[in-house]
Amino acid sequence: MLTALLIFVAGAVFGQTVTYNFRPPQNNFYIKWRTFLGNTEFHGYINGGLWNGDSDRERFSTSEGKYYDRDGNRWYLEDMFSASEVRERVTRHLTEPEMLGLYYTNFWKRYNTAAGGNLRADLYHKGREMFLGINCDIFVDNMNSRYWIDPSNGCTLKMTDASGNVGYEVLEYNLNFTSWPAGLPPR
Repeated sequence: MLTALLIFVAGAVFGQTVTYNFRPPQNNFYIKWRTFLGNTEFHGYINGGLWNGDSDRERFSTSEGKYYDRDGNRWYLEDMFSASEVRERVTRHLTEPEMLGLYYTNFWKRYNTAAGGNLRADLYHKGREMFLGINCDIFVDNMNSRYWIDPSNGCTLKMTDASGNVGYEVLEYNLNFTSWPAGLPPR
């Protein structure tokens, strides 16, 4: 599996140089977040299986490449995707997970590439703040949106626009997700 890797130095924080890697979790994680529209979405991943959805739809992909959709209280096997297409879809969710990769995908990757890999992270670092019990680094982008970044893996946990309005926000963040909830399809 591909892992997006980004190493950058954020500058001095309390007299220390802080180094980060953008390495989204690759196994045993569950995240639930609120989008800028107020919708709630989630992803859970264990050993090749991906459980994900939003307020309207729930899906489950197995490590064997089966894809299930939920209709009310009933799961049904969706046969429109091949096993390799399902595994490719799961890999995309791991490489740059939509919520966790917001800062990396929307700003850092694009501008750092344009800068020939020489974008200075310290110019975008605006301090630290606790969020979800994590002492997050706060970075801004070119539109002055703020991103709360988990320093252990470079993942975005919260994003606000230039006016301070919350755009995206992680509600649950579990990097030790080891068992599926009851009621999922057979694996």
